[in-house]
Amino acid sequence: MNIDRDPGVYLTKVIFPPAAIVLLNMVVLWMRPDEFEARFGAAMSGLLAAVAYQFIASGHLPRHVYNTYVDAFVGLSFFTLLLIIAESGWVSRLALRELHDRVKHTEHIARLAIPMFYIGAAFVLYLIYVRM
Repeated sequence: MNIDRDPGVYLTKVIFPPAAIVLLNMVVLWMRPDEFEARFGAAMSGLLAAVAYQFIASGHLPRHVYNTYVDAFVGLSFFTLLLIIAESGWVSRLALRELHDRVKHTEHIARLAIPMFYIGAAFVLYLIYVRM
């Protein structure tokens, strides 16, 4: 007897929502650095949405003693949201010190590096957990 799981359920119910929260939160990277309250508020709203979603989703997932791709992906999503918050704090601090060249440089790097990190790390986790 062969039993297979339908991965579509996990994609639509577990993977896509935190990915959407993270990707939508990346809009913070294009907000003005001197608007720290708006940047921080948007980033924290995303983090709180991810935490709330995690509580809801964990009630519907099977309990197990080992990590799965879903667990690693959710952890990656939380880590990326924390990176966005840290980047917002850093560039706001630079903006307050009027280090505009460093602000532009940091923003330019973050706008490329954070999305590339998230997508690349999700792919590496896929290779580790699903393809092995």
